[in-house]
Amino acid sequence: SGARARVLAWAPHAIVVVLVSSFVGYMSYYTWLQHLRRQTSGFDLGYFATFFWNTLHGRPFYCPITHPRAGSYLSIHAEPAVYLLAPIYALRPDASTLVILQSALLGLSAVPLYLIARRRLGSDWMAALLAAAFLLYPPLHAPNFSDFHFLTISAFFVLWAAYFFFAERWVPFWVFVVMALFCREDLPFGGIGVGLALVLAGHRARVGAALFVLSATYLVMVKFVIMPRYGDASFVYIYEKLVAPGEEGFRGVLRTLLTNPLFVLATILLPEKIPFALHVFVPLAFLPLRVKRFWFLLFPGAFVTLLSTGYLPVVEIRFQYVTHFTPYVFIAAVLALEHLGKTVGSIGRASALGALAFGTILATHQFGALQQRNFVSGGGRVQFDFTPEHAEKLKNLREIAETIPANASVAATEHDTPHLAQREYLFTLKYEHQGADFLLYSYDDIDFGAARRIVTDELTAGRFGFHAERPNFVVLRRGAPIDRNAELLQNLEARK
Repeated sequence: SGARARVLAWAPHAIVVVLVSSFVGYMSYYTWLQHLRRQTSGFDLGYFATFFWNTLHGRPFYCPITHPRAGSYLSIHAEPAVYLLAPIYALRPDASTLVILQSALLGLSAVPLYLIARRRLGSDWMAALLAAAFLLYPPLHAPNFSDFHFLTISAFFVLWAAYFFFAERWVPFWVFVVMALFCREDLPFGGIGVGLALVLAGHRARVGAALFVLSATYLVMVKFVIMPRYGDASFVYIYEKLVAPGEEGFRGVLRTLLTNPLFVLATILLPEKIPFALHVFVPLAFLPLRVKRFWFLLFPGAFVTLLSTGYLPVVEIRFQYVTHFTPYVFIAAVLALEHLGKTVGSIGRASALGALAFGTILATHQFGALQQRNFVSGGGRVQFDFTPEHAEKLKNLREIAETIPANASVAATEHDTPHLAQREYLFTLKYEHQGADFLLYSYDDIDFGAARRIVTDELTAGRFGFHAERPNFVVLRRGAPIDRNAELLQNLEARK
C-alpha cells in the first residue's frame, strides 16, 4: 500500500520527464535531419550561425548577411541573449547545434509550466496534463522547425520567470526576466502587460511596477535610442499602414494608436487573423479568454501580431512570431483553471481541462509535427525522411565547401548558406553577394531568390571564374580564369 502510494505520487513527475525527454529527442532529431536535407535557410539559420560565430570571435553584434559589411546586426534586432548561449555553441560551432539547442529549450520549457500548474492547481496530474498539452501545441512545433530564433526560445525564459514569480523567489525571477528581455527587442511587451496587470490588481504591485518600468525603459532604450543609431527602425513594415503621415518608425505607430483608434481598428481587421487566433486558442479550449483580468497576459501577442497590417508571417503559426502568445496563453490557462475551481467547483474545472485535452489532441492531429503527413513550418511542408539522394548531396556540398579558404568571404544559394556559416563574411544569393570572394551555387536551388540572375551576371561579365565542381554544386572565384564560363552558363540554361 505504501509502495503503491509512492509510485502514484511520483508517477506524474515521471510522466513529465518522459514527455519532455521524448519531445527533445524527437524534435532535435527531425530538425537536425531537416538541416542535413538542406531545408534550412540562409535567412534565418545561416545568419544566426554566422552571428554566433562572429560573437565567439570577438565581433559583437556583427552578422553581415543581414546588413552591409560596415553595418551592425543591431540595425535588425537587439538580441544580447547570444552571449548567454554562445558558450554552448562553442562546444560545437555548427548551425545544427542551434536547431538542437532550440528543440531542447522548448522541450524543457514544459518543466516550469508543470511546476506552476501543480502549485496553482494543487494537482500533479492536472499539471502533467497541461505540460503534455504544451508539448503537443502546434504553435510550439511549427516555429521549432522554422530555422532558429531567439524569439522562439524566449518561451523558456518567460516560463521560468513566471515560475519564480509564483514561488516568490525574487533573485532568480529578475535574472530570468532580464534573460527574456535579452532575447529580442520586442520581448518587453510581455513585461509591460504583466507589470501593468499586477499594478491594477494590487497584487505584488511593487514587483509589477518595477517590472513595468524595467520593461518599458528597456523597450524605449533599445527601440528608440540604440537601434536607430545603426539603421532604420527594424520591422516597422509590419505596422506600416499605422504610421501617421509625416511620422516615421514606431513613434508614428504609437501616435496613430493613441490618436485614431477607429482607423486602427479598420486597418488591422484582416481575415487571415481569424484562423491564426483559432490556432492559438482552440487547443486551449479558449481558457485564456475566460477571465477578463488575465487578458493582460495576451498583450504581447496581441500587440505584435494582431496589430500587424499586412505582413502575413506575423499571423501564421508557421513562424516564430506566435511565440509572443505561447507562454502567456498557457499561464493564463492555468490561472483560468484555478479560477474555475474556486467559482464553479472541481467538476467544472475538470470539464474545462477535458475540453483543453480534446482541443489539443484535435489540433496536434491536424497541425502538429507528430503526424508527419502534412506538417507545415516557415519554409513550407516539412519532410521527415533522409534518402540516399539527400546524403549524396550533403556529402558533395561538404566536399566542395572544403575547397574554399576558411577566411574567405562567401555568398551561397539560400539553402546551402547555413552549411558554410563558420566564417566572418557570409552572404546569401537570395539577395546579393556583397562583394564576396567566392560564389557557391547548387543547381537545385539556383532559382531561389536572385541567385540565377547574380550568377549569370557575374559569369557573363567575367568577374568570376571556375573554382571547383561536384555533382549539383559549383564554386566560382573572383578573378579566376574564365575559360569555362560559357560552359557554366550553358549548364545553367539547361537547368531552367
